[in-house]
Amino acid sequence: MYRLLCKEEDITRGQRFLMDVIDRRELAQLCRETGLSFNYTYQIGIGGQAPPVPLIYTLRRYVHPVLWFYTEQEREPELRSYKNLTKEWEFRETIGFRELSSRSSLRKWCTDHHLQYTSLWFIASGKRPPSYYKIKLMRELIYPGDWLYTEEEAGDKHS
Repeated sequence: MYRLLCKEEDITRGQRFLMDVIDRRELAQLCRETGLSFNYTYQIGIGGQAPPVPLIYTLRRYVHPVLWFYTEQEREPELRSYKNLTKEWEFRETIGFRELSSRSSLRKWCTDHHLQYTSLWFIASGKRPPSYYKIKLMRELIYPGDWLYTEEEAGDKHS
C-alpha cells in the first residue's frame, strides 16, 4: 500500500491507471517494458508530481493520453483512436502544434481565451514544448491527445 500525495478529487484517469498498476505490483515490469525509471513513475502514480508530457507519450500504448488531463470527477473525455504509432515524440510535428501555430492572431486568441500570450508564443514558435499544465489549460480549445500524435498517426480525421 502507498500513501497518496494528492487529494483524492485531483486523481486523473491516467494517474488511476498507474495506481492500479502499483496495486497489482506490476510497476517494475511496466518500467522495464517502457524504459521509465521506477521511482520517477511511482512518484507520478501516487500524486507526488504532475506527469511530464514525455511520460504521457511513453505510456500512450498503455493508457490514452487524454485520460491524464481529466480527473475522475470530471466528465468522461472523448477518446479518439490513433494508428501507426511512431517511436520518438517531436512536438513540432504534432496536430496540437499545427493547430496552435496556425492561429492567424495568436495574441488575440490568447486574449479571447484568457491565456498568457508569452508562454504560448514560445510553444507556437517551436522554441519550447508544451508542459502538462499548458496542455491541460488549453484542453477545451485543442484536444489534449493532439499534442502527442502526428497527422500521419491520426489518419484521415485531422486532414
